Order: sequence, then structure tokens, then C-alpha cells
Amino acid sequence: MSVFIYSYRGYGNSEGSPNEQGLKLDADCVISHLSTDPFHAKKKLVLYGRSLGGANALYIASKFRDLCDGVILENTFLSIRKVIPYIFPFFKRFTLLCHEIWNSEGLMGSCSSETPFLFLSGLKDEIVPPFHMRKLYETCPSVNKKIFEFPLGSHNDTIIQDGYWDIIRDFLMERGFI
Repeated sequence: MSVFIYSYRGYGNSEGSPNEQGLKLDADCVISHLSTDPFHAKKKLVLYGRSLGGANALYIASKFRDLCDGVILENTFLSIRKVIPYIFPFFKRFTLLCHEIWNSEGLMGSCSSETPFLFLSGLKDEIVPPFHMRKLYETCPSVNKKIFEFPLGSHNDTIIQDGYWDIIRDFLMERGFI
């Protein structure tokens, strides 16, 4: 097993600022590299994304269905427009003015029913309402999907909750990824 991690624009050491169109272009470039590079092209591709990274992973899983062997999502939103009222209730009436949409809910329907999905949800998430993850799970077409909810997990610390890494390891092992 190998791990390929990239920092899309505006994150890590990458230049620019993050926006939906740019992050999708970054994802397209990464998939182009992974699918043509002699070392990576032979490997199974399991996507992992949390929050905005989860929306990006869903974009990849829906656009490159044949290349995607599995998806792990953590605290991912249905869409930016649907998460804004949760974070900023006073902007509820202005969500249509938001030009960054990231329609994760809509992308989910374009994913393959054969692709295994693992959903990891922090029930104390103060940024993405936990029902967003539940709805993504429910709309996921995969015949091989699981959801795990962490009662004490917030947006940025679900990763340190008891059992988190065991669940990921089991998901990867059960499907022959490791």
C-alpha cells in the first residue's frame, strides 16, 4: 500500500486560494498523474477526505468512477449552501448568493454502486451538522457502505476518537486494500 497526499490550492504549501473550480482542476491533475504514473497506476485508489476534502473526494469518485476503488469520508457537508445557515444563522436568507456550491449530495448519486464507502461522523461537529453525513450515507448508491458515528467527535478531533483508526484499518483490510 502507498499513500499519495496532495495539498490543493490555498492549503499546505500550495499557492493560490481555494475555490470550487480550482480544487476540481487540482483533483483532475492528481487523477491524471495517478492514472498514468507507472508506479501509481497499478495501485488501488482509495480516496480519503474530511470536510472540504470529502467534497473533493466525492467529486473524484463521481467523475472517475472506474478509477476509484473505495472512499472514506469524514465530517463532509451536503453543500456549502446547506452548511452556511448552520455556521452563520443570520446569513440563512442569503445562501443563494454563495457562488461556491460544492453539491456533495448531488455528486453522491453519480458514484458507482460498486465502490465501497466508509462514513465517519463526529456527532459534536460544530461546523458540519452531523445530519449531513447521515444524509450522504443514506443517498450513497453503494451496496457496500458503512457509517460510524463518534459521540464525542467534533469537526477537527473526530480523528482522535477511540476506534477511529481501527475502523479505517478494518475497512481497508476487509476489502483487500491492505
